[in-house]
Amino acid sequence: MSQWLQNERKILEMLNKNTSSPLKRLMAPKKKLTIAAEFLEKLHLSPEELEQFDAEMMAEPLVYIYNGKNGESSIYITEHYLRASFTYRNEFDYGIFRLSDIAKTYCAQSKNPSIIKPKGRFYDVYFFDANGKRMGGVSFTKEEDLKTFNAAMETYSPTTRLNVPAEEVKIK
Repeated sequence: MSQWLQNERKILEMLNKNTSSPLKRLMAPKKKLTIAAEFLEKLHLSPEELEQFDAEMMAEPLVYIYNGKNGESSIYITEHYLRASFTYRNEFDYGIFRLSDIAKTYCAQSKNPSIIKPKGRFYDVYFFDANGKRMGGVSFTKEEDLKTFNAAMETYSPTTRLNVPAEEVKIK
């Protein structure tokens, strides 16, 4: 198992235990990182690659995009990997992708669904492998973050085709 994932689970567990109020602990996001573990398993990393992965995840990322209201959707790009944090159904987790596995991206824009005074747009970037299968994706609320992301992908994953036309992808 990944040393980085074990460390992340311990840190998040301690943060949850240190919440003073029992109600806050009950309402706090669960911190199991089950989706991160599933993503890691799908990567089929050799022992050497796992060691490389852990080293890159524990080091400063080459690119960090503070994303989301409280940074809960931040993006980390290392030499070989992309890690995107998110909260889904009150559970904090990570999506983890090998940069070389992302063959193309597609960006869809939508209006911010805020009920009161909707502002701005969402930029949903979907990742596809070489077979055209959707691998996951990331979302941005600021166009400047999308531009930073695209520039980082051009630099650290030059073989990835960015922002392909809708006709080239099947989103399910």
